[in-house]
Amino acid sequence: MAGIVYLIRNGDLHKIGTTKNLQRRMKQLKPDEIVKTLETTKFRSIEKELHRKYKDVRLPQTEYFRLTDQQLAECTRRLSVPFPWMTVIWIGSAVVLALAIGIAIYTNMP
Repeated sequence: MAGIVYLIRNGDLHKIGTTKNLQRRMKQLKPDEIVKTLETTKFRSIEKELHRKYKDVRLPQTEYFRLTDQQLAECTRRLSVPFPWMTVIWIGSAVVLALAIGIAIYTNMP
């Protein structure tokens, strides 16, 4: 079953959380900004991964973090790709496609 990992901003704090109903959860939290969301079946493990990664800037007993600009960028990137290894596959696929197009153009030249 899929869920959503979300990254929201309230003032200078960011919250990393999960939900199965984003619209209802955002209505409850009333964030200043929804920074990034990712729908995935791995939503709980991704949330735990991010909580562990940023534990040093976490407000005690909450899911709120005082992220630096660099940490915010990292977190946003993590929520852009469900599995980091997929980036390698996508880049590899793009290279193969570019080579195939180049070969097709070259072989069809007069």
